[in-house]
Amino acid sequence: MELHFNSFSRHKKLAKPIYCCLCGKQINNIMDAHDPEPIANSSHVICNKCNEHAVNLRLTKIRESGL
Repeated sequence: MELHFNSFSRHKKLAKPIYCCLCGKQINNIMDAHDPEPIANSSHVICNKCNEHAVNLRLTKIRESGL
């Protein structure tokens, strides 16, 4: 899903809600939509709660790679 600058109001509220690709939660604000990598394809978005898990996985991958 591609989001364009004009798809939300000046308050960052989306004109049309999107849904988390993992849990299905409705996302109404662009600031609550996150990149799902490495859990899911980056053409989708995830909610704040699911993002906590995604961030933990990203950090684990970084630690394991030795960076």
